[in-house]
Formats: sequence, C-alpha cells, structure tokens
Amino acid sequence: MSQFIPTDITHHKPLAWVSQGFIFSYRGSLQPFWREVGDLVEGFTVSRQLGEYRYARVWSDMRWQTLDENSPGRLREQIKRAGGNRCYWKIDLVNKIETPDLSMEIVDLLPVREQQRASYIRVRCPMNVQAEFLKELSFRVFEALPWCFGTAGYLFNYTLGKKDISFDQIWAWARRFWGVEVNDTESASWDALNGVLNVNWLTFLGQELLNEKLPTLNWGGPFTQRIKVFQLAHGLAAQAGPQPIIGDLNLMEDLSAYK
Repeated sequence: MSQFIPTDITHHKPLAWVSQGFIFSYRGSLQPFWREVGDLVEGFTVSRQLGEYRYARVWSDMRWQTLDENSPGRLREQIKRAGGNRCYWKIDLVNKIETPDLSMEIVDLLPVREQQRASYIRVRCPMNVQAEFLKELSFRVFEALPWCFGTAGYLFNYTLGKKDISFDQIWAWARRFWGVEVNDTESASWDALNGVLNVNWLTFLGQELLNEKLPTLNWGGPFTQRIKVFQLAHGLAAQAGPQPIIGDLNLMEDLSAYK
C-alpha cells in the first residue's frame, strides 16, 4: 500500500513494512510437539497457495539455503536432529531475503534461569491475501498445536539487527493506522506468559489461557453484535468484522469492530 512508503525516519530505506499474517504463542518449549513442528514446516515448504518460498534458514546456518525439491526432507531431518532440546532454536522460510511478504518463522525457547518463555510461530502473507484464506490458514495452524494465544490480520514488521530505527518508523505509522498490530516477537517471548498482548481482526485464546485467566468470560450480549466467536479444537477465535482493516485515521476508517 502506498501509505507505507519508507520516510526520512529510515532514510527512505524499507526497514519496516506491513503485511497480513498471524502470530501464535505457546507457553514454554515446543519440544512435546516436535513432530507437529516438523509437519508444519514441511507443509509450508511445499505449499504454493500464496506463492513460492525460495529460501530457508535454521538457527545455526550462516547463509540462507535455496529451496529445491529435496528441501522438505532435508529440513525435516534437521528438525529431527535438533530434537527440541536446545535453549534457542529457529527456522525461517521466506520468498525473499529482504522485507519478505511471504514467510514462516518458528522459534522454540527453553527456560532461562528457570524463567519460562513463550515459543511462537509467525506467518506473513501478502497484503492482497483474501480474508477467508487468511482465516482458514490461521485456523488450521491454531488447531495443529495447543497454542496459548494469537492474532491474525495486518502486522507491522521490523528488520532484525536494525530494530530501533525500524520501530521508529513503525511508531510513526502506528499513530495513523490503528488497525495494524505492533508486535515485538523478541520481547513478547517474556510478556506473552502473562496473558493477552494484542488484539487484531482475529484474536485467538487457547484453552489453558481461557481456564486460567478468563474462566467467567461472557460471550453474550452486545459483545457478539460486533464480533463472531468460533470454537476451535484448542480454544476459540474472535473475529472483528468481515475482513481486516488498517484503521486509517486520516480516512476516518470505522474501527468500531476492533473496540
């Protein structure tokens, strides 16, 4: 979208950008679900529904791997060998190395000094992806593992290694575009343990979070006039409006469904 052209904040370099997509967090390590992690990676590697993933990198790679017909089996073997028992483990699939608008990232985090952290998956989709497809894909991934919490819709993204200046641009945009989610996945690995961090077009609440934090949550009354609630295998999803919005204040875009 032309509204998100880089400004002089980043010296007109595309260090921050907007995509659609979703982010799901899990309390603790994904080790108990390591086979399911392999299934997710393999599924995204071979998928062509939104475009083609061209590069992959695991946490220990110095360079990006170019994906080919042998990549799904090779990546699954790397995941199997990792075994989910490292303090930090990560895999990325992207369509392009700089500012990808099609990507899948899984980060597995073990406790540090007995302090639990939240592992997560982040999936980026192109800006023009259809709302129903984003909904279907996010529902499918949410039901693959017992995630604690998640969101789907428009997302701000930042460049690793240039986080500070990226967020300077994001904060400038965020003052105008209220429907685009600001999410620092690095710091959120600690904060996500405490409950709901953000809301978006789709907001997912895992069963564990519902039982612990929201045991008496009432989905009836005027609340359901603005949103739809879907019961899923590992919790529920709340949908705000028929499709995600960027919430452009300059255009007085209606944000009532997000409130």
